[in-house]
Amino acid sequence: MDNFLSRMLLFPPHPAPLVPLSDSQYDAGITSQIETLKKTSEKTLLQSTAGGESPLDVINPSLNTVPYIYILNAHIAAAYKNEKGINIDNLWDKATSFLHSFDPRQIRYLGEELQDIMSFVAEVASQQHQSYVTIKSSLTTKLKPLDVLEYFYYSGSIYIGLHKWDAALEMLENAITYPVNEGGVSLVMVEAYKKWLLVGILQYGRVLQLPKTTSAPAAKAYHIIAKPYEAVASIFETGSAARLKSEAEFGRQLWTDDGNFGLMYCVLCAYQKFQIRNLTNVYSKIGAADIMSLTTSAETGVKLTSIKQIEDLIQSMIADGTLPATMIRDQSGHAVLAFSPTGPVLSETQVQIDLVASTRRIQSLAKQIKVTDRVLTHDKRYLDSAQRAKSKAKKVGGVTMDPMDWNTVIEDEDIMTEMY
Repeated sequence: MDNFLSRMLLFPPHPAPLVPLSDSQYDAGITSQIETLKKTSEKTLLQSTAGGESPLDVINPSLNTVPYIYILNAHIAAAYKNEKGINIDNLWDKATSFLHSFDPRQIRYLGEELQDIMSFVAEVASQQHQSYVTIKSSLTTKLKPLDVLEYFYYSGSIYIGLHKWDAALEMLENAITYPVNEGGVSLVMVEAYKKWLLVGILQYGRVLQLPKTTSAPAAKAYHIIAKPYEAVASIFETGSAARLKSEAEFGRQLWTDDGNFGLMYCVLCAYQKFQIRNLTNVYSKIGAADIMSLTTSAETGVKLTSIKQIEDLIQSMIADGTLPATMIRDQSGHAVLAFSPTGPVLSETQVQIDLVASTRRIQSLAKQIKVTDRVLTHDKRYLDSAQRAKSKAKKVGGVTMDPMDWNTVIEDEDIMTEMY
């Protein structure tokens, strides 16, 4: 481990050289370091130093973020496997301290690894259910309506940052449909509505209708205060790219003040993507040159100027799963887009995930049916009704009827009332 650490701690150089590294030199150095760590076995990363110390106690994460995060994640993985010698509380301290001290320049190369650390911290934090944390102890307070609204709003904002539009919509919808009294609409609800409108466009390419559970006072406030956002949403659905760009630029200061400038930029980027996706309703195959002539970028307000630009855009859509298609070359070498009639092609891993999710849903439904059936067959009114049916059967011409027969005539009454 000592030799390994000495190599990993060489970059970035410390103290910093008199002539700072250029961006290309820095990129080459850190990329090489990451590649080495990716090839390093977990067993090596878990080793102690010659003095018996943990590398996590030796490395300064603010100076050597890259080796530290890989070693920390190796210890977290070992903890999940219940390997001996791994202390969860100690890892918690290391992980939370790391989130306060990592080098911002190095962390740009470590998005996935940082997500793993954050997931671990969130999971451990949610398990800390201490009996003394109560309202009476004054270590916490009673939740207020605003606390609940802010939870939904900030959860939606986090999902927006992760580009998880569907999850963001769910959280924001919880905020905009929050029950209110006449004239008691919260500003948080209005801000959530602005984001909800834009995220709906990014997810579905159209203006979403307010949920039916939205209160009338809230809906009225949304339409008045968020009118500029509704104008953009309407133009996205029915207007031109040039007009959408103009409207977005006109309200630039408003989007910035509301903290929605980045989200609005995503809307502009999505305009041409949805135009391309809508071509699947007309074509099964179409050339890249034709796509370039039929679609327009809302980022510039004009059509793209080169085939490479449209090819890069299409490839990015295929890669992120938003366009179920494949890019092929015809005999003349021109790019042709072939749309998939059955939707996106799932990987084997994704198929397994979907199967597991479906199995769990079926198992959950089966449990609910079993419980409902048990409650129904032991309900007093059901038993009385079945007994009356049995008595009637004996009186019908001496013919014995099965009281559980579906064709048995039972007087009309609601035997489910008392269950709910």
